[in-house]
This record gives sequence, structure tokens and C-alpha cells, in this order.
Amino acid sequence: MAAYAESPIPTGDADFQTIWTFIKQGMDHIMTNPQESLTNNGYMGLYTCVYNFCNGSLILSGAKNSSKPAGRTRLKPGCPELYSNLVQYFVGYIVKIRDASDSLTNEALLRYYAREWDRYSMSVTHVDRVFKPFNRYWVVRKTYEGKNHVYPVSTLAILLWKRDFFISLQKTSRNITPSVLKLIEARRQGENADESVVKSVLNSFVSLGMDENGEASLGVYEEHFEEPFVAATEMFYVTESRVLSAKTTLSGYLKRAEEILRVEKDHIQLCLDTNKRERLTSRCEQLLIRDQAEKMWDGFQQLLENDQEEDLERMYRLLARNPGGLDPLYPKFEAVVKHAGQVAIANLVRKDGPNVGMLKPKLYIDTLFYVYHKYQAIVEKRFNGNKAFVSAFGKACQSFINSSTAPGESTSKVSQILVNQVDGLLRKSSESLGNGELEHGLNQTAVILKYVEDKLTFQTLYTAKLSRRLIHEQSISIEAEMTMISQLEDVYGSQYTSKFHSMLKDMSLSRDYTDGFKDDVCRPGYPGESSISFDFRVCGAFIWPLKPPSHDFVVPWKLKSLSTAFSSFYQMRNSGRVLKWLWNHCKSELHTNYLSRSYILVTSSYQMAILLQYNSAETHSLGELSTVTLIPRDLLSRVLAPLVKLKILIAEGHEHYRLNFDFRSDNTRVHTDVALEAVEDDIKTTEDDVKALEDRKRLIQFTVSKCVKDYKRIKTQSLIQETLTRLNDRLSPTIKEIKVAIEVCIEKEYIGRVEGQRDTLFHIP
Repeated sequence: MAAYAESPIPTGDADFQTIWTFIKQGMDHIMTNPQESLTNNGYMGLYTCVYNFCNGSLILSGAKNSSKPAGRTRLKPGCPELYSNLVQYFVGYIVKIRDASDSLTNEALLRYYAREWDRYSMSVTHVDRVFKPFNRYWVVRKTYEGKNHVYPVSTLAILLWKRDFFISLQKTSRNITPSVLKLIEARRQGENADESVVKSVLNSFVSLGMDENGEASLGVYEEHFEEPFVAATEMFYVTESRVLSAKTTLSGYLKRAEEILRVEKDHIQLCLDTNKRERLTSRCEQLLIRDQAEKMWDGFQQLLENDQEEDLERMYRLLARNPGGLDPLYPKFEAVVKHAGQVAIANLVRKDGPNVGMLKPKLYIDTLFYVYHKYQAIVEKRFNGNKAFVSAFGKACQSFINSSTAPGESTSKVSQILVNQVDGLLRKSSESLGNGELEHGLNQTAVILKYVEDKLTFQTLYTAKLSRRLIHEQSISIEAEMTMISQLEDVYGSQYTSKFHSMLKDMSLSRDYTDGFKDDVCRPGYPGESSISFDFRVCGAFIWPLKPPSHDFVVPWKLKSLSTAFSSFYQMRNSGRVLKWLWNHCKSELHTNYLSRSYILVTSSYQMAILLQYNSAETHSLGELSTVTLIPRDLLSRVLAPLVKLKILIAEGHEHYRLNFDFRSDNTRVHTDVALEAVEDDIKTTEDDVKALEDRKRLIQFTVSKCVKDYKRIKTQSLIQETLTRLNDRLSPTIKEIKVAIEVCIEKEYIGRVEGQRDTLFHIP
């Protein structure tokens, strides 16, 4: 190359043979060693020689030996001769390459073709740059004059390769297309085939698509590769899909099909033009997915039941390629989740209780949450959070969470269990929970609550439980209560939880009232200031589910004066409002002065009234205590029972109770109200259940009446559907409940039946 670089550039008066010899030397170097580019001097020497030759071939008419301005240009002889020499040069080079391949076949021929094409195409690119002046001055002029068989140098080189090597090769038994297809099939089978060879050959097919007019097309590529490739690919996958379907399990088929499609994607990207890929991809998916979809659908349930999550993910990815391919899986998934939940509940009932209502709340919630969490993880992780699967999952959860094992058992049992679970988490107990355990328990409950249909029953029961925790200071913290209420608000909305927020607000205001009363009224000299400490709870009458006692009660005189003073204080701050004292919900602490050791007795207000009677006498009968306190005898017996059980009082004879001067306890604070609360809680729980049931009935009756009023006249079946729709966001009544509500509304004369049309109802103004 150094010798060539030092060769002088032919002068302007050099003959054509001298110029061609100089150009041919440079082309020989480029065509032989395209990777070793010319030096700058060598490249500029060739370019300058071609430029000078083309420029010297231009004659300006009228400019020679004349002072007249130049006219149009014309070409001297020489450029056609240069073009003819280029043709001969390329033909000689190509024929030499072709003849050298005569002894090669199959893959050896393919590799030789790919290697020589890469060298040739790269060399032609460099040569074309050298001949830019020739293309610009002479080729363009000839094309403009209508010479159809004159091409730029690069195009000329490609057309000659196509004519003298490619076409002549393809017409023989040494056709390279089958060799390309064999190499691709070897890659499909996992063999280590050279991808670069395939890529080079296919690039040549695309480049050789130029026609005789120099227009680029994909004709060669389509005829000599695409059509045979598509046909061979289809045949391969027809056979492969049949073999896989017949000889492998569903799990094995899913793995192999996904691997095949992944490899085929690489083949298609390598072998096919972008615009042609979709057709073959669709055909492969047709053979491997759509034609085998029924087999996948049939095996989906078994994969779910066997927890084969990776196979489920593969099936999802495969079927998701096909529009509608996942549709049959949605109801199957819903059925499996629903069945799993029902089986889990049935097993729990069989082991721990005769029906859902008898189950331990924590065990029940843990069981539901286990099923929920298991399949929710599958939806998110394996099904990529697919909305249709999310919907099917939600329907299944709603079904099994609200189901019961006993025929006709109300779905309110689920609400009761959830309320008891929350109450157990938020109520003070000997088994204190860490923040993590508490948060986890509340989160579990909130998740299950999303699917509970009987929202009204839950609201009624939760209000009752919350009121007891707040009134009796049994809540672990206001912050924990707020956390649970916030989660309920996220599930059901702010209107649903407005009453709960009001109850917490009342507790805060009550502390302010108590502090204000102590500051403004209980100053030094106040009669009860030294002997009584107190704390008031002011609760809104229409917010709290608290009822005053249905009987009279003689309030001890010290409490009477204190309550009277606080009532006056409250009315001064809130003009027009009246306090109603709920002594049946009050608690007190009494200090013993009659024993060798001092104790603090934590009692209800009724127990306090009873014990204060023993300051005047050591023994009292049941009748005497009832007369003095005005507490009914049946209630009085329940109030006395804890005092007798703790041996503070001793039962003697027929309904007589004596103060025990030998009372002993390991604890300084003795809670006499705990046992009483246990009894009262059972009673109140029953009352709450009854109230929840009555609230449910009233809401259904109101909705039935409102529907008839809005429609004026409506058929029974339409009324049932309309009632279900309107109550959907609060509870899910049964058709039997709605029919009973219709009859009640008819009895109360809210609605009536149209005479002669038993199935048509009308509103009674």
C-alpha cells in the first residue's frame, strides 16, 4: 500500500490507459482488503484522479479561442470507456469468486458466500466514495438523457453480483436457500449455529432486490427466502405442536411452547423484515397457542389446585397473546377461589363449631385471610394484576366470605365475627399486642371488610362495641381507634364512619368539660372536693347507642350533689341542652375502712349504692336493698352476684347478705364490675344482635315503601330487583326478606295491591 500511496497522480494530459491503470491499482487494494482502509493520501489521490478525469472531459461550447461567454457543456469521449472498464472489472472479480466456489456445497458454500458478500459489499461502498465525481457528473447526466442502463457505481456492482453470481448459483442444485433454512432449523433445535452467516446472507438478499431500473425492492428476499422460510417454519411447528401435545404433560408443553416462541422471536427478528414479522408470528401462535388453547383451559383448574404457580404464569403469558384467549379462565378462576374459601370455612366449622357464628373470631379471620392472600398473590404476581382476574377474584371473595354453612343462616354472622375480632384487638386485655401484631390484625380485618355485604349490621354492632370501649375506658388507645376508623372510611366512605368520628369527638369534649368543671366549680371549700374524684362522659343522644335505665334509682347523696352541680355547669355552657344521667353505665371506686388492709373496690354505680348501705348495718335483705336503691329485684340479684363471688358480701339464709369483715385479696384494686360486665355483655350482645336485625328489617321496609312511592305502581318482581339495587351498597337482603318486608308494608298500609292484579303494588298516600 505504501508503494501505491507514493505513485504520482496522472496529469491532465495523461492518456486514458495511464489514468485507468492508476485507478485500477487503488481498486485492487480496496477490493482485496476492504477492512484496511486507504490512507488519507491514497484516498485523496484516487478521488482527485477521478475528479480531474471527469472535469477534463467537460468542454464549454463557444469558450475555446473566443471572447464570447460560455454556452452549455458537453462531454468528451472517455467517461463511457471508464464505465465500460468498471463493468469489466466487477464482472472479472465476481466470476473469479464464483468459479472458486464450484467445489463447495451446503453449509460450506453458505459460509463462503456470506464471507465474500461481506467483503464485496464493504469494498463497493469504499469504491463508490472514490467515484462520487463520476456519479455526479457523468452518470446523472446520462440518466437525465434517458439512458436507462447506466447506474451509479454501487448500484452497478450490486446488479452485476446478482446477475453473474447469485442468479447463476440459485439456478443450480447448489441453491443456497435450503442451506440457510437448515442452519435456522439447527438453531431451533438448540444447536450452536452461526447467526452471523444467516444475517450476512439475508442482507445480501435484501440488497440484491434492486431491479434493472435501479429501484430498490424486496423481490429477491421474498422469492428466495421469505416464502420458503415461512413454509418451512409452519411445517416445523405443525409437527412440533403435535408431538408436544401428544407426548408431554401440560406443564412440559407450557415450558416448551414458551421457549419455542422465545427462540422463534429471535429468528423472526433476524430473518424477516419488520413489516413481514407479524404474519409469521401470528401463524406460530396459531399452531402453538390457539390450536392448543382448549387443552390449556381444561388443565387450568388442576394447576391452580396443585399450586403450580410458575406454570400458571406461563399459561397466562401464552394465552394473553391471543385476543380472548384468557376469557374462559376468568369463571374457572372465580370458581376455584370460591370453592377454596368455602372448603376452608367448612373445615373450620367442622373442627371448631356447629356453624359460622360459633367460630373464634381470630381463627375465622386468619382462615379467610389465608385464602385471600394466597390467590391475591397469584393474581398480582402470576397474572400481572389483570383487571378481569381481579374482578373474578373479588366476586369469589365476596361469595365465600358472605357464605354460611347452615342453610338460611344470615350473612350478619360474618359481620358479628368481624366486630368481635376488632373489639378483641382494640380492647385492653392481659394479652397486650405489639404495634406490628395490632396493625396486622386490623389490616386483615379491613381487607375482609371490603367484601362484606351486610354493612348495616357491621355498623350497628361496631357502634355498640366502640361505645363500651370508650365509656368504660377499655380501649388500648385513641390512636388505635382512629386507625381502624380510617380503614373503615377507606372501605365504606366518610358518611359510613361519621358517627364513629363523632363519638371520639365527644370523648375529647368530655375531658374538656371535666377539666373546666374542676377549675370553675370544684374550688377549695367545695363539699365533695376532698373525698370524691370524678370524670364525666357527655355523649350525644342520637349518636351513642346508650339507653337510660327503665327503672328509678336512688343516687347516693354525694353523687347527687356532684351531678346536680355538673348539670348546672353544663347548662351554663350549653344553653338549651339537657343532661340525662345514665347511672347504669357509671363506675365508681370505693375505699374500704373496715379491714386491716385498705382496698379499692372498682364497682358499678349500682354496686356502689348497695355497698354504701353497709355503713349503717352489717346485714341487709334483698328486699331492703331493693327498697332503698329502687333497683328491681331480678337486676339486683345480678348486681349482688359478683360481690358474693368475691366474698365481699356473704349470702346468709333466705336472700340476706352480710358484710365480710374477713375479706382478703392479693390485689389492692379489686374489680367487682368485671364479672357483672361479662353477664351484661352477654345480655347486651343479644340486644345488639336484635337491634341490628331490627335495623336491617326497617331499612328493607323503608326501601320497599320508597320504591313503590317513586314508581306509583310497580310489579312485585320489579320491586324486588329495584330493592336489591338500591340496597346493594349497604346490605344484600335475600328475596325472602324482601317479600316479608312487602307484606309488613301492606299491613302497615304504606302500600297496597291493585285489585284484580295481585302482582302489582301501589303507594298509599
